Amino acid sequence: MVQLNQRVIASYHLGPLKEEETREYIEHRLHLSGWAHDPTFTPDAFSLIHEFTGGIPRKINTLCDRILVFGMLEEKHQICVEDVDEVIQDLRQEVTHSHDPLPESHLTPLAGGIPDSLAQAFLSAFESRLDRLEATQNALMLMTNTINKNVSTLMRSMFSASSSNEIIDQHDQ
Repeated sequence: MVQLNQRVIASYHLGPLKEEETREYIEHRLHLSGWAHDPTFTPDAFSLIHEFTGGIPRKINTLCDRILVFGMLEEKHQICVEDVDEVIQDLRQEVTHSHDPLPESHLTPLAGGIPDSLAQAFLSAFESRLDRLEATQNALMLMTNTINKNVSTLMRSMFSASSSNEIIDQHDQ
């Protein structure tokens, strides 16, 4: 439920962007990461990113991450509409292979242009991954607490032994 609340809060603060805002948003995030205009994006690439994501920042982030990995692997210095389309097709194939495909007639586009079944598959995969990450985080926190307790116990015993030795040394003198 916490995950859902976080998504609702995030989507409340960042509504869908217009096409020009999508380009500005992508470029802003790239600049924050140290981007030096390599790779560049064609105007058509920005348009397709906006069309596929519906201007939703979370979806833009996810798609652009994949586009940038694709660009790096393919050693692209310019991302064009064909590159974006190829990444989108890869994403669709991943979703299709992980779920039983529905006939095209059963796909109802959302406001952002993404079919309900595709959006549901993305959400399901995301929630599953988030659950695994939270379980890992909880296990790591438990291990960290155990280590901290063991270190504290060790430090107390060392301090206690050190204090005892000082008392013995003082007594012997």
